[in-house]
Amino acid sequence: MQAPYDPRYLEGIEHYNRGRFRDCHETLEDYWLEEHGPGRVFLQGLIQVATGYYKWELGVLGGAVRLLRNGLGRLDEYPAVYGGLDLGSFAAAVRTQLDQVEKAYHARAAAPPLKAPPLVFIPPPPGSA
Repeated sequence: MQAPYDPRYLEGIEHYNRGRFRDCHETLEDYWLEEHGPGRVFLQGLIQVATGYYKWELGVLGGAVRLLRNGLGRLDEYPAVYGGLDLGSFAAAVRTQLDQVEKAYHARAAAPPLKAPPLVFIPPPPGSA
């Protein structure tokens, strides 16, 4: 995936960064359905991570664990910078949170506070503020 990026990709990232995980899923899924190149698995990983955070938000910790783990597995197939994103830092932060939510899930405890790491462009796309 290279710039210029599909507007749905940029919109999906914006939804994610604003904590609108379900909207992120829906927007990126529309793009994913049409993508048949090397970025398809990457998009699926982002969708799964966003949906994992959505499940976390709903208190469905088992679903959150499964989706975050699967999404990270897909994102791990890509280099540290992909699709213009700092994927390495993002995946590391998600992995730390996955450990926290997994512990809560196995202890049958309440969900830990949700603070999803941002998806950061390197460098930022033109026109972004």
